[in-house]
Amino acid sequence: MVLTTGSGVLDEGLDLVVEGEAARVTDEDRLRALAAAYVEKYGPDWRFEVRDGAFVGDGGTALVFAVAPRTVFGFAKGEPFGQTRWRF
Repeated sequence: MVLTTGSGVLDEGLDLVVEGEAARVTDEDRLRALAAAYVEKYGPDWRFEVRDGAFVGDGGTALVFAVAPRTVFGFAKGEPFGQTRWRF
């Protein structure tokens, strides 16, 4: 699995690419803890119910995955540009 983060801005910020093994999270206690953490960090717009091993919100049902990183690539944009790699 490859997960990419960052922004569409070309000359500032940090982009990350995470390579690793993704596994679906279905444990409802773990999902409830994660749902509570989302609300705490991002506010009530990110409120999810946990039902049948998934997040359920206004937009529908969302499956949740945990990624065990194997390699992460970081790309710094702006002055100075740079890149690095971390292996786990």
